[in-house]
Amino acid sequence: MARKNEGFLSEEYSRRKFLEKAGIAGLGTGLAGILSSCNGPAAAPSAEPTGQALKAAYIGGGMQVPWVPRGIDSAKMLAKMLNIEITVFDSELSADKQMSNYEDVASSDWDFVVIQSIATNSGAETVQKIVDKGIPVINIDGWIADPHDAVKIHTMIKSDSVAMGENLMDYLAAAMGYKGNLVHTQGLLSHSVAQERAEGIKKALAKYPDIKVIDETPADWDTTKVQSIWEDLLAKGEKIDAGIFHNDSMADAAANVLQTAGKLSEVKIASIDGMPFATDNVVTGKFYVVAMNSCCRIFSDALWAGYYAVTEKETTIPKLIVEPSPLITKDNAEGYAWFQKHFMW
Repeated sequence: MARKNEGFLSEEYSRRKFLEKAGIAGLGTGLAGILSSCNGPAAAPSAEPTGQALKAAYIGGGMQVPWVPRGIDSAKMLAKMLNIEITVFDSELSADKQMSNYEDVASSDWDFVVIQSIATNSGAETVQKIVDKGIPVINIDGWIADPHDAVKIHTMIKSDSVAMGENLMDYLAAAMGYKGNLVHTQGLLSHSVAQERAEGIKKALAKYPDIKVIDETPADWDTTKVQSIWEDLLAKGEKIDAGIFHNDSMADAAANVLQTAGKLSEVKIASIDGMPFATDNVVTGKFYVVAMNSCCRIFSDALWAGYYAVTEKETTIPKLIVEPSPLITKDNAEGYAWFQKHFMW
């Protein structure tokens, strides 16, 4: 899997020129954050936007996970600039609901479709029907199909979850002195992202034989399950030196359990996604480290991909675009908090 995003848009462009062509130059400084959340187009659109808005369907994995609505909000801000109407379909972390959403979207006409799959291969044949209608499908975050080319997507935009998991665990292992008891709280394992994060974490752990994993129960992105798991672990009385989590909400739920028990200072918390509250938790010391998986960049860059597929008939986009995944630590968290305030990360 690629680890570096060289970018599918290589040339610089004039922000002012783009805004003038899009008819939005007078909207003010609030656009700075929106534009910065994207890599920027290769050139200003070749023609003025038409009066007819483009129609995009966004099928999200589950709006109860904060990463998803924040990504949707970022895309909607950009959509106003590009004259795109977004309709959101919430899969509610359910493979059955995801399949129903695929069928609903396939029964209508769209300019392009963005899909965050939470169950690989579930409903993949229906997504291919959308593609067969000539509608570009941009896959984000979790793979629609395995093998990945079983559905002829326009592109996939995601972070390298294997590398992210490995880098995060390496950083946490150093903080643990390469020894001690670790709890690995996993996400929804039908979701390819959770599988990849687990793979990266376990790849790192193979280097540290003195770190013992005492629990790795999947919590399925469900904070109520996390609370139960961690309360049970504390009741057993076994020492916990660190916890690593597949997303921020689960990490925060566990940290709250530890805080209530008066044990938060004893356990180093490492998380993935980099939501604003998680960045704040690094600043305050509630979390030790967070790996960034920027929903703002991923959801907004998917909008750019769909926009150029339709308006420029672009076919040269890479089939996989990997977003950067920096670690948020005590040293840099305040800077990332400012970026996030303006939807840049």
